[in-house]
Amino acid sequence: MRWFARQRKKAGFDGDFRSFSEARRASLGYQHADTIADVQKKRAKYLPPEGFITRFDAHHIAAFYLSGIGPRAHVVDFGGGLGSSCLAFHKHVSSELKWTVVETPAMVDAANSAGLNSAKLAFTTTMPESGVQFILANGVLQCLEYPMAQLDEFSRHGAPVCLNRVPLFERQVIAVQTFRSENGWISIPAWFFDAAEFEAALQKNWTVRLRWRTEDVVRLGASRLKNVFQGMLIEPKQPRPRAAGGRRSVKQS
Repeated sequence: MRWFARQRKKAGFDGDFRSFSEARRASLGYQHADTIADVQKKRAKYLPPEGFITRFDAHHIAAFYLSGIGPRAHVVDFGGGLGSSCLAFHKHVSSELKWTVVETPAMVDAANSAGLNSAKLAFTTTMPESGVQFILANGVLQCLEYPMAQLDEFSRHGAPVCLNRVPLFERQVIAVQTFRSENGWISIPAWFFDAAEFEAALQKNWTVRLRWRTEDVVRLGASRLKNVFQGMLIEPKQPRPRAAGGRRSVKQS
């Protein structure tokens, strides 16, 4: 946190930390009130009359249709904030989708306080035990302390997974991402995955059905990086036995 306070604020990624926990200590984190307020304001853009939809939502919807999932499927939105993607899917895909957002305790509390739960939208801190038919993880894998363990947990459900905005780089970097919100500067810990190592780990349990580049241009230290962030639709080669209990929620910082 002191590290973040000393930095001259500029959007992008900074630092090359020895561990994820060190980067987490150097940032505000996901459970900070400013981070949650920023998610709340972004969600409002999805509501009528604006009915906002991003290019990332278009990626997710295309992956969903390619998976051949029915209009009454149970979707888990891992790290889905306050359910913005649910609003896009209910409007442009099917209003009958059952949607579960898995988030941090602070984000779930914010959702509950705002009365966002409904018959088709639920918020929880753990993965459902069963019945998951599609998993969405947009810009979240790199925000987990143990991202590959979470991928392993996903595979136990036997459902296709849409991973979006995954940073694959020439080497592993653990950094702090800083971005400007209406409430000021926000900072969060984040991985840049070693591309070769990530692909090797992915191939053990998953089949990649579709890939795309998200065309983000980001700053990492003094460098500007293009096409580092990728998206992919993956399916488990075979469902793996599930461990007892659901894995803890995302972004516990």
